[in-house]
Amino acid sequence: MRTKSQLAVQGGTAHALSGQQMAAFQRIIAELGADRFPLFLRLGATERLRVQPVTARSLLAELESFIPDLSEVDVPGLSFRDGSGAELGRMYSRGLSEALVRGSDAAYGPMPEGIRVVVKGFPPPPGFRSGPGLEPLHYECYFRELRVTTGDWQGVRTAEMGGSDMPVPLPQLPVPPVTQWDVARVAGRPAVAVIAFTRTPANEVYRDLIHAFTSACNESLRLKAPLEYRRD
Repeated sequence: MRTKSQLAVQGGTAHALSGQQMAAFQRIIAELGADRFPLFLRLGATERLRVQPVTARSLLAELESFIPDLSEVDVPGLSFRDGSGAELGRMYSRGLSEALVRGSDAAYGPMPEGIRVVVKGFPPPPGFRSGPGLEPLHYECYFRELRVTTGDWQGVRTAEMGGSDMPVPLPQLPVPPVTQWDVARVAGRPAVAVIAFTRTPANEVYRDLIHAFTSACNESLRLKAPLEYRRD
């Protein structure tokens, strides 16, 4: 289930935010320096946080401090494409090792090394290996893209996994619905032919969050009204 958060200024604008995106964004900011951005990292620690304009000014200063650094931080992602190669939408890493997409016998998600696919059952597909942290009879492999051809799945492994341009067969993998994508350029149930690994600067991935917080802090100062962050 996707959680929601709300950022609002009393008497002003309310911004609806994705709770998962906010948590992933805060993990990136913590890596940039947890002691440098205490106000921003406090958001979401409780169900509701209300700050006065003077604190909103300090929060805005933190935003202005870390925003330039975000262009140097890459966020791994999945790019969903149709048969002609046109991008339909994207999903981005949450900064955790858990898979974004889960099926009955396989799961996958973007990691810094590529698209990590974990399958259950023996024998594993070509190139899959056991490793630390995996349950018995679970195997992993990293891919630069996954392909759907006439209902069958294939994957092109990364160079680190001994990959070439020759695809290897994969078990059936689920495609998440458009409503779960972070970026969607289509609606309904589009035919996804390729899922490609991507790297996108964090300032682009979290552009909407950055805009919401910057706007809310400025509005709090302009209206001289409290800013409230609420986690549902």
